Amino acid sequence: MKKKLGLLLGVVLFIYPLWVYWGINHLDFRWVAFVLCIFFIVRLWCIRNVLTKAMKTQLWLASMIGIAITGGSAVSANEELLRFYPVFVSIGFLCWFAFSLWFPPTVIEVFARLKKPDLSEYAVHYTRLVTIWWCMFFIINGTIATWSAAEGSLTFWAIYNGSISYVFMGIWFAIEWVFRKCVIEPRDNE
Repeated sequence: MKKKLGLLLGVVLFIYPLWVYWGINHLDFRWVAFVLCIFFIVRLWCIRNVLTKAMKTQLWLASMIGIAITGGSAVSANEELLRFYPVFVSIGFLCWFAFSLWFPPTVIEVFARLKKPDLSEYAVHYTRLVTIWWCMFFIINGTIATWSAAEGSLTFWAIYNGSISYVFMGIWFAIEWVFRKCVIEPRDNE
């Protein structure tokens, strides 16, 4: 039950910007902020089913930030506050990935070892480079999310943070996956 509920909440919160956009345009945004706050609280309850301790920590932190932002927005009647959740998500992922560069194993190495526990030295070096690459992505994404929250229109904010950023993330992942399959794995298997 918790696992299914956690998955459902993940999907609902994945499109957080679209919920906020809809709520601001169709309801009193404080109700949407209140409902989203409840979703973040329930997600905290569902976190036990996550794969790794680092992922649990990241989800816990994202949920706490979500509770603070949505709860703060509902209580203070400040709709602009709702726009900053994607900024903090990017900052959180950047910190998680960057921290793992100084205190290995890197996030990408941990994920790689789930599939192949005995990584070569070359593969470990590659996972470090991919972690740096993802840090750059989160810096760029966080910068655009910050600008859209502070200066952009609500429509641009919702479209960028609710879809375009996910498309960019998918492209970023696809490029890395193709490079890994075509260049890294053949060399690592020599």
